[in-house]
Amino acid sequence: MPPIFCFDDQGSAISIPADQFAYCPAVYGVFIENSRVLLLHNSRTNLKQLPGRLLKPHETPGGVLRQHFQQATGIRPVSGPMLYAEELYRLDEKGKAWQVSALYYILSRPADSSANLTLSPNGLEPELMPLSGLIRNQLLFGYEAILAGSRAW
Repeated sequence: MPPIFCFDDQGSAISIPADQFAYCPAVYGVFIENSRVLLLHNSRTNLKQLPGRLLKPHETPGGVLRQHFQQATGIRPVSGPMLYAEELYRLDEKGKAWQVSALYYILSRPADSSANLTLSPNGLEPELMPLSGLIRNQLLFGYEAILAGSRAW
């Protein structure tokens, strides 16, 4: 079986034998409001990502998204339909190779919430970025999901 190109947190492609990958699903949320998308800025890599993470056994995508988004913004969002799915091949910070099934869901503000987002850092710095200024190389992954979300918005 030929090797697979895997990407580290810097976006560098590394060839890894196919039999060395572990598998895990992941879930990410696309929150677009006033033509801006919520992204988390990683100061270590200087790249942005959507809120979310790898799923642990027995976790649900909606529960993880609500918790992760609420930690970043102070608002417990409503999870909408899945927008996009993709297979990612990633190296974690310890050098372990992962095949990740990334599922992207639209997130929205609850109908009874008019509160401002309180972008409170939790390891990653949250920011609302204008869709018009977003370019692919600012993100390690998730760009296509944001485009799908912008069309749905």
